[in-house]
Amino acid sequence: MKNIISYFSFKQIDIYLTGFLCISTLFFNFLFIDLCLIFKLKFVLFVFPLSILISYLLALFKFPISKVNGIMLFFIAIILTTLLINSFMIDFSQDGMLYHKGIILEISKKWNPIHEEMTKNIPFQYVYNHYVKGIEFSQYSVYSLTGNIESSKIINFLFLLSSLSFTYLSIKKIFYRNIFSIVFTLFLHVNPIVINQIFTFYVDGIIYLSLLICLSLLILKSFDKKWPYIDLTLLMIIVLFVNIKLTSFVLVICLFFFYFMYLLSAKRIKEIKHNFKLLIVSGIMIGIVSWYPFGENLLRKGNPIYPVVGKNKIDIIEHQRPPSLKGNLSIIAAFKSLFYRVNHAPHSWSNNTINENIEEFKIPFSFKFYEIKYSSIACARLSGLGFWFSGFFIVAIILFITMFFYLKKDQMNLIILFTLFIFFSIIPFIQGAWWARFIPQLWIFPIFIFFVSYYLGNAILKVISQISLVLVVIMTFIIGGYNYSKTIYNSYEKRKCLTMLKKCFGDKIIPIKVDYDSEEFYFKEYGINARNISIEDFEKDKQNYYLFQKYYFIKKDGK
Repeated sequence: MKNIISYFSFKQIDIYLTGFLCISTLFFNFLFIDLCLIFKLKFVLFVFPLSILISYLLALFKFPISKVNGIMLFFIAIILTTLLINSFMIDFSQDGMLYHKGIILEISKKWNPIHEEMTKNIPFQYVYNHYVKGIEFSQYSVYSLTGNIESSKIINFLFLLSSLSFTYLSIKKIFYRNIFSIVFTLFLHVNPIVINQIFTFYVDGIIYLSLLICLSLLILKSFDKKWPYIDLTLLMIIVLFVNIKLTSFVLVICLFFFYFMYLLSAKRIKEIKHNFKLLIVSGIMIGIVSWYPFGENLLRKGNPIYPVVGKNKIDIIEHQRPPSLKGNLSIIAAFKSLFYRVNHAPHSWSNNTINENIEEFKIPFSFKFYEIKYSSIACARLSGLGFWFSGFFIVAIILFITMFFYLKKDQMNLIILFTLFIFFSIIPFIQGAWWARFIPQLWIFPIFIFFVSYYLGNAILKVISQISLVLVVIMTFIIGGYNYSKTIYNSYEKRKCLTMLKKCFGDKIIPIKVDYDSEEFYFKEYGINARNISIEDFEKDKQNYYLFQKYYFIKKDGK
């Protein structure tokens, strides 16, 4: 039995190679699609498989051939499995349908964002013209290959697999225990933001995973500089990280600042110089491949991260604040949101039809059943890290303070430094910190404290940590179970509707009212000859439409 388990078990170098293949594939996929758009090349169809091939060839130079071939089979199996699963699971989220898929749709219809502005009158036009699109570019290459828009969410799973690999290795280097490291890794990755966004086109969960990858690679590098391609892997994830969101670079700078502080305290000056050079090289690389949008924004608007900050900035956060948080200092709003009951309902707020439960403070570790529903959406606006997170946060602070009384000074200094990094990384995003999706890294704090307390603490602290972690399991299981069962059911229902639509109308032109242009992806996938009717035209002639299978309004006369 032990021989069988040993045969199927992964050694550390295998896990590292898996993480490397994920990052390398993601990097070359983004780089090649970027170059295709820059030079107006037409072989987009081959970008994703070519990226996998180059990653494989690159691995052969530094890893044993037998290991590379074995892990590559595993890697391909993961890719095919996640492609299949994602092809079925539909992202119904508003942001996903409205502009993440919308950007991919427009690029697939020959819009080249690097060379031309979006002039079409569409919602969030500034997102199309000024935001970074590293993830959308990468997803576009997958869509070009498969013809299924949902399959492009495989990008999320490559980030997840890489993060799981590198995070486990870094924790194992610090704590040495295998099972402990596996469990610690899993708890860091059941962040509700990740759980709720993994099958969507939202990018906040990817930002969190990228942060874990960067952090883990720096930890690995601190212990052993001989990991194959460690500097190259860091460079690749930094370039990818900065191209997720306009403000991603702030997290990169914050992470390296605290890493340099750690190296300085340990008097490892040579490593500071080496990593600073790596940071500069990464910056040059970003400047080359990411001239759009950073350089274009600078030339056109005088600000590389327009419209997030600076003159003529566009507010995308403040107008979405819940009523009771308006007028509060940002830090107060964030604190209050943490201790509210979980909720969302932006339309209720904007229409002043506020549910009586929406802005209700709660006793930590209590919950009402409606919180489960709102904890299971991709962008809950109040207490978005889960219905018990406020309780976990309080317990973690108590444990953190308690550790001062019995831990060694050098141990406590490292814990303080890491905790400071987590909270300082939130400061640049404090304006929107009441909205959990903008500060997913806050999840790290209680999980980190629970595991450190369990590892270093006395019997009482171990018990408190264990109870807290059991509650984390219960909460995340409920959130994930509700989210995924709902997504599977809704995906099945919509696909059944699309099949019926094709069966009933065949090749006839069908006038259909759509809320989002991205519905075109599904019509194309099912061979439906749809003529999209705008919401404005639908409102003028609403009485002449009927609801087909609860998803689409179709014009009665078919004209």
